[in-house]
Amino acid sequence: MVKLLLILSVLFSVAAFPANAQVSKDSLSMRHSPTKASVLSAILPGAGQAYNHKYWKIPIIYAGFAGLGYLVKINNDDYKIYKEAYRFRLDGDESTTDSFVGIYSDQVL
Repeated sequence: MVKLLLILSVLFSVAAFPANAQVSKDSLSMRHSPTKASVLSAILPGAGQAYNHKYWKIPIIYAGFAGLGYLVKINNDDYKIYKEAYRFRLDGDESTTDSFVGIYSDQVL
């Protein structure tokens, strides 16, 4: 997957800048600094996109962070439920039961 993304990024960058294209000196002075955009983005995610005037990308960045946080929380909650069920099975007390009796074996939990 990483190789595919690398190949696609190289292809897009080659397609964006043809070999015989003439670049004027004025257009080079108007370009944004990639270093400055990277530093801004490292300080505050999305700040580099704001610097490059690509404001529409900022919600995508924060939606990705929110989705990642949501998945971490859901997986952590599930882990705690399964861990507690496993502890109930191994405690040796017949009066404690978990909600996965008959669904999962001890090895699966």
